[in-house]
Amino acid sequence: MADAFDVLAQGYAPTSIGTVFTASGSTVVKSMRVTNVGAATTLSIGVNGTTNDKLIMDAQNIADGDRGVDDTISLANGDTITMLAGDANRIAYTIMGIKVT
Repeated sequence: MADAFDVLAQGYAPTSIGTVFTASGSTVVKSMRVTNVGAATTLSIGVNGTTNDKLIMDAQNIADGDRGVDDTISLANGDTITMLAGDANRIAYTIMGIKVT
């Protein structure tokens, strides 16, 4: 079967540091879209942890509306994407990419 671009994960960013996606096999993340559905709040995104050296977005203020993270991220089996939102049920996310077979 050919590798296919697909939705890898969707949901709301947690208010305590949490894993929102775990790669099962090699995975290439091509796009993360976050949408603030309420008043402005903050969002942090990490790859394989949340220490400063693992963050790709650190406590960025997300106003009402959308923001994209369009960096290509290659993940190995078991690698994770973590998120931390400043407020509950405000930041909806969609992670899209390719599971490499």
